[in-house]
Amino acid sequence: MLHQVHDDEALQQAATSWIETLAQGPTLAYGHIKKALLASSLNGLSTQLDVESGLQVLCQSTEDHKEAAIAFVEKRAARFQGR
Repeated sequence: MLHQVHDDEALQQAATSWIETLAQGPTLAYGHIKKALLASSLNGLSTQLDVESGLQVLCQSTEDHKEAAIAFVEKRAARFQGR
């Protein structure tokens, strides 16, 4: 999967910036996304939809989800804590 293309001189800065962005994101949700992607090669569509639905329920019960909803309403960037 190709996300961006950079010349040699800009690659390190772009990679560092992307890593910093990811680190400030909803790390619990990222973990669930990884689980869903890994499971997708083993499951049929119906089973995979069940897996993803269950993972969404788990995400919705986190403090990070509540923070994201509040930040959206307040029109500000969310401050995720990994909880």
